[in-house]
Amino acid sequence: MANRFLRRAARWVARRATRYVTRDAFELQRPGRNSRRAEVTPPGVYDIVLDGIEMSFNRIPMYAGLARMLKGVDLGDVVEFGGSSPSLSRLLEYRSWNIAPNYPEVDIANLERYADASCDTVVLDNILEHVSDPRRGLAECARVLQPGGRLIAAVPFLVPVHAAPDDYSRWTPEGFARVLRNHFDRVVVEAWGNREALRLLIDSGAPEGWPTFEMARGLLGDARAWLLLHLNEQEWPITIWAVATTAATPAPAPGHP
Repeated sequence: MANRFLRRAARWVARRATRYVTRDAFELQRPGRNSRRAEVTPPGVYDIVLDGIEMSFNRIPMYAGLARMLKGVDLGDVVEFGGSSPSLSRLLEYRSWNIAPNYPEVDIANLERYADASCDTVVLDNILEHVSDPRRGLAECARVLQPGGRLIAAVPFLVPVHAAPDDYSRWTPEGFARVLRNHFDRVVVEAWGNREALRLLIDSGAPEGWPTFEMARGLLGDARAWLLLHLNEQEWPITIWAVATTAATPAPAPGHP
């Protein structure tokens, strides 16, 4: 206990000492002159942590954001490809939630076993970066969705390369929105990240060890761990998420009016 107190005291002194005499790129108290930093409080962050729905630090704001975007929405019949976390299924409303077998048994770039317009919602939770042809994968997801169906997708940006079995892509929020608009009628993209959360990611030894909320509390203290979840610096996105909707009526087949 004494050692933990001394470590926290040393970190506090170091932060105060460097607040005015350094230009440390990771020091939250010294954002860039033109920074678009915005402090936000994602609704649901506290509930997600306290209810034990999700303890992976970098995913907590993402799931809170998606829960806010989809609050009160009945997602109908959901298919999740490459399912990696049960958190969304505990936060959202739906009729059924089916998790497809993982790659290579099911490859989202080739969903031939799924018929056109066969589901209401598709979930890709940090999967697209592992797909060698993500544009084809998104086209396939759009194909299997009903008219007016939704794609719920999350992707990383400022995270280490992590093979599962491979890691191919990263998108900025603007880049991800552009890719999605090639296949979907309406796209809403959000992101979260900040420099100290990025430092926490590095210090945790990711990708061998991803930071948990408890790890953040141990390293930074309880108050600062919560602060990082609430702080969004737009130039430092760690995780990005989107809800994309197909057109309400299907496009006519080629050669037909």
